[in-house]
Amino acid sequence: CARPGGVRPRPAAQPQLTPLVGRDAELDHLLDAWRRVREARTSACVLLRAHPGVGKSRLLHEMGKRLSASHPAQQVALRCLEPHASDPFFPVAELIAHLCAFEPRSSPEQRYLKLDGVLQRLFALDAEGRDLIADLLGLPLPGGSTVTGMPRETWRARMLETLLTIVRAGRSQPLLLVIEDVHWADASTLQLIERLLREPERRPMPTTR
Repeated sequence: CARPGGVRPRPAAQPQLTPLVGRDAELDHLLDAWRRVREARTSACVLLRAHPGVGKSRLLHEMGKRLSASHPAQQVALRCLEPHASDPFFPVAELIAHLCAFEPRSSPEQRYLKLDGVLQRLFALDAEGRDLIADLLGLPLPGGSTVTGMPRETWRARMLETLLTIVRAGRSQPLLLVIEDVHWADASTLQLIERLLREPERRPMPTTR
C-alpha cells in the first residue's frame, strides 16, 4: 500500500510568480480544448511534453487562473513520483491524505476515524469503500472489515470502482485533472485514467505532463 508523504506546494501557492512570456499559443490551445469540453460535454486529453524547467507547471497555473476567472471548474492535481512508480494509485492516495489534513502527531487509529468521517461526508462511500481507502493509506482496519484478507486482484478492481465513485461525486462543474510526471504513474493509476476517459457523460479533461 502507498504511504503518502507531504504534498509539494503547487505554483498557486508560490509568491511573486514572474509573468508568463512566449507561451500564448500553448495557453490558447489549452483554453480552446477546455472550451470544446464544456460545449460538447465530452473530454479531451492533452499531453504537455518538454524538458524540465521550461515552464509546464507555470503554464498550467496560468490556465487555472483563467478558468477560475471565466469558466469555473473543479481543478485537481495528481503527481506521480519515481520512488512510488510501483505503488498502486499512489497519486490519489497522496491527494486524499492531503485532503484529510491529518495532524502530524495523530495515531493511525485517529487518522482512520478522521478519514472515515471525511469519506462519509464528502463522497458518501459505504463501509467497504472507506476501508479500501484506509488500506490504500496504510491505516489499520477495524475487526471484521471485508477488506482484510481480500485477494489482491479483487482489491484492485474494487479500489478502482471506489476511486471512480469519488471522482464522480458532486460534479456540478467540469473537472480539470492535471497529472504531473505521468511517466512515473503506476499501472493502476493509468487504468483509472483510462476508465475516466471511457465515460462519455462524466469524462473530465485530463492534462498530463
